Amino acid sequence: MSRRVTFGGEAVVPLPDGDVLRGAIDDREHLRIRREDGFGALVWEADLGDLGEDPILRHADSQTSDYGCLQWAATDTLVLLGDTTALILSAANGAVTTSYELKPVGRPSLEVSGVSALPEGGAVVIASAKRVWVIGSDLKPIVCVDADSLLASFPRVEHGFLVVDEYDFDGEEGRVRARRFPLVHGVDQSG
Repeated sequence: MSRRVTFGGEAVVPLPDGDVLRGAIDDREHLRIRREDGFGALVWEADLGDLGEDPILRHADSQTSDYGCLQWAATDTLVLLGDTTALILSAANGAVTTSYELKPVGRPSLEVSGVSALPEGGAVVIASAKRVWVIGSDLKPIVCVDADSLLASFPRVEHGFLVVDEYDFDGEEGRVRARRFPLVHGVDQSG
């Protein structure tokens, strides 16, 4: 028996030309996604293996697995957020182009996870509770940051810097400190 899949709580992800992305978890516990045209005809289907769902579990229940998904028009790709991995897939054929390892903490109430395109569309931010990636339109990392503690909020970009707010467990209780990282292509800035 298969389970339903939602993407940020929605049954489909709208794609250009009226196409949609749908998903299901099959009997083997594999995530299967498919692109359908506006009439429901199959364009392509991909088996993404045992990619776990978004660790926040916002829209998940015993019959539904939920994933973060962003249609990145500037690169004609889909960015799919699972539990420990983010996948970038070709929107044209469903092939996995690249993947990025995430670092969740395993407790939905403490997780910060998501994927968001920068306003110009030239990069995306992919975040988990302890790791943040900024990926450029060439699908290569601009920045990878491993958090010193847990993220307090979804990272943001300000004036050419990635700003990562983290809980400061060594200082005042409940205090959040901001770390800033220049957006320099190809630089690993792991903490």
